[in-house]
Order: sequence, then structure tokens, then C-alpha cells
Amino acid sequence: MYVFVFVLSVLVAVGQSAKIDGPCPIKIKQIETFDPNRYLGKWWDVYANSYDVCSSGYGCILTYYRDYDEKLHAIDVNYYFGPDYANICSFGIWQTDSDVDPGLFYDGDKNSIYVLDTDYDSYAVEIACINDDGSTHEERVVLRSRNFVMSDEVRDKLVKKVVDYGFAEPNLNAHNFTGCKDFTPDF
Repeated sequence: MYVFVFVLSVLVAVGQSAKIDGPCPIKIKQIETFDPNRYLGKWWDVYANSYDVCSSGYGCILTYYRDYDEKLHAIDVNYYFGPDYANICSFGIWQTDSDVDPGLFYDGDKNSIYVLDTDYDSYAVEIACINDDGSTHEERVVLRSRNFVMSDEVRDKLVKKVVDYGFAEPNLNAHNFTGCKDFTPDF
């Protein structure tokens, strides 16, 4: 099985998360099915407890998992933001040969990032854990949707999965897409 390795992650955030005592509670599970081809496409960051390195978390933003190269085992990712989506941050995800859960990712600093749950068609929850100094860590959570909204029922279900996984209940900020138009990049 393959594990994706992030050179730069959408979830690598700028200091918005609370520090929590102890190391990251990442649990490697049995290999589960994760289909990178089905995960491709446009995802709106509907809720987050921190913001990434590409933007402040305000305005029109979307993450676009662009394509999967089976030969290179790589996915190109674009992060668009701004009122007309003119600002872009691009990075790659690579796979390495490993026998761990294919939903588990690592960024360039080897911080764990995990696609905890997705139905591929409407929602996804990605979590990240950053070990700070060995005695504390930061937990980051992003709830994604294939459109601008997520029902309270789905949000609550995903938050429960995050807590059941071992993270503290996240203090999620709802993203305001008022005035944002649908956007699909032209490649």
C-alpha cells in the first residue's frame, strides 16, 4: 500500500490551534480503502479550527486536488483564494511504499495528516497533528464539502468521529462564502 507524503500541506497552519498536553494521538489502523482518484476535484473548506499557510481563512477559498499520476504516485494540489480566486498556492503529494493506512499522510516536516472520513461525493474530514516540543501538540481539523455548505447533521457526525479518534473537541470556525461564486479551475 502507499502512503501519501506532503511536501507542503493544506493543513499546515499558522498558529491558530490550541496547545494540548502530550504527544499526538495518531493511531495507525489496519489498511483501509482510500481511493485517491475519487478524492480528486474541488473541496470547499467549510469548517476549520486553523488556517493554512496559503491564506488567512477569509474570503473565497477552495482546495483542488488536481490530478493523480499513477506512474509517479503523485497528486498535484492547488489552493485558490481571494474574491476572484486569482491567488493560488500549489504543492504536490507523493506516495511511498508502506504498509500503513492509505488515508494517512505526512507533510514535509513529517507531521501526520489523516483523511479520517470521506464519502468522496459530499464530505471529508481531514485532521492533522503537529508535535511541538515533545510535551505538547497542536490538533488541526478541516471539514470539507463538495459545495459551499454542510448540514449540521453531517458536521456533528464528523466532529464525533474526530473526538472518537482521540482528538479534543475542535473549536471550529464556519467559513463564510457570502459573495463567493462557484469556481472550477481551467487546466
